[in-house]
Amino acid sequence: MENMQREQIDFKNALLLGYDSEGTIGTDKGKWSGHTGVSGNKGDDLLSEIEETRYFVVLLAYDFQVFRKENRHKLLWETRFSINEPRNDFTKALPVIAQYASRYFGQDSHGLLRTKVPEGQVKVGEPKSLGEVEASQK
Repeated sequence: MENMQREQIDFKNALLLGYDSEGTIGTDKGKWSGHTGVSGNKGDDLLSEIEETRYFVVLLAYDFQVFRKENRHKLLWETRFSINEPRNDFTKALPVIAQYASRYFGQDSHGLLRTKVPEGQVKVGEPKSLGEVEASQK
């Protein structure tokens, strides 16, 4: 019973996070063919990503002209990007992951892309004195 409940939660999380690009998670085809995001050799990594606490963004882009003229919503594209919650501050991570994901906005990524956002580096050189500053007179 616990395993069924866990699988249902994993299935919902996979859909929400965009891990089901092939549309096979939760189907017999996916279960038996090994083409789900939660099975196979890579499955353990994917499963841990699905089950861990994550910050995520679902971005939907609509055609404004169609809405204005026909008063209906026409979805042009959607994308999902996420980052694990432990050791990350969402307010700091969001601009970085959004910028990294933006290279795929409006394009077909041909399925799930799992990449690490490159970490920046700061190199501190030798300190230099700019001279003395006079004390302000009040």
